[in-house]
Amino acid sequence: MVMDRHGRSHRPSGLPQGYAGTYDGGAGASGGMDVTPPASYRDGRMGEAERADWAEGMDAMRDRHVDAPALPRGLKPGRWHDEFGMNASHAGGCTLTLGDGADPDVRIVNRSRIVSLPLSVVRARLGGPDPEFDFGDGTWRPDPDELADLRDTFGVRPKTGHAGQIRRLLGDDPVEGSISSVAGVFPGPNARLYADFVRHPRRRTYTLEGETMTRSQARDYARGMFVESARNDARAWGDGYDPDAMAEQAGDWFDRTYPMPKRR
Repeated sequence: MVMDRHGRSHRPSGLPQGYAGTYDGGAGASGGMDVTPPASYRDGRMGEAERADWAEGMDAMRDRHVDAPALPRGLKPGRWHDEFGMNASHAGGCTLTLGDGADPDVRIVNRSRIVSLPLSVVRARLGGPDPEFDFGDGTWRPDPDELADLRDTFGVRPKTGHAGQIRRLLGDDPVEGSISSVAGVFPGPNARLYADFVRHPRRRTYTLEGETMTRSQARDYARGMFVESARNDARAWGDGYDPDAMAEQAGDWFDRTYPMPKRR
């Protein structure tokens, strides 16, 4: 940590507490990182665009990094099952196989129907109160025994109770709680985009099914998904839950947490 002659560590001006400011008053920076800006940041040689780029880079260093989702019991990543069922798991009346990557797609085969979804989306969906899976020709809702078997295989604990307010919907970890809500309503690629944005909101661009989106576009798209998923959750819970009120609270939370980028 670089200290001045008054014993105060410098943070780059113009960023919020935890990232920036003039002096941090002796408190350590969050995450144990303290990066001193180059001299050109303060002496005028660095232009406004460069200053913004540098500040953005420092923010990105503190983005939320999540561990890879836990794999379903009995499965290894990187291989689809072969004709003999190798590297396959069976749960809830389904055959499960994995693709590759940090968040591999799960191929779910149910009565000769197949759907592929990111592992994180499947886990989030199974954590909801009434998960369903769209196979194109129809929607499948596991019965209680099938659901318990799938949750056990994926190591998922269901959400407890019905949430009447946004803070209850979001749970102890609001970011992951919002991801779970969105994953229960929107298809895999859309839910993946939502998770990418709320976990890493400072990226320049995002991708949805091969199409590049700017940060502001992804932010607006993600906001719309969370508002609608919150509305849908309230509607599904029935009497005593106001879908419009829940949607409004969801929008307010999103706007507070992810303000519109200054640079669109």
